[in-house]
Amino acid sequence: MRPLFVPLRACHFDAFRSGVKRIEWRAYGARWNRQTAHRGRPVTLSLGYSGPRLSGVVVRARKVRAALAPLFAREIYPDAVYLCSIHVALSEGIASKARA
Repeated sequence: MRPLFVPLRACHFDAFRSGVKRIEWRAYGARWNRQTAHRGRPVTLSLGYSGPRLSGVVVRARKVRAALAPLFAREIYPDAVYLCSIHVALSEGIASKARA
């Protein structure tokens, strides 16, 4: 199965790399939903589209009413009715390489 590719801004990529962040929020739709981000699917977190990468696996994906999502996620997707929360577990070996 092809990994789910998730491009991130530097602050979010660094938060995943340091272990502070474990959930990525996206507008729920054809690209980001429980079918495309299902449990067990490999995931590649990327700094932008061509920067360093972190590998992991989707632990859980949920469809969340936007009004119940964290404020920062609602601010990024102000018109979304639903958001997709994608819980990611990083592969330790890969995360360590990205820190170097």
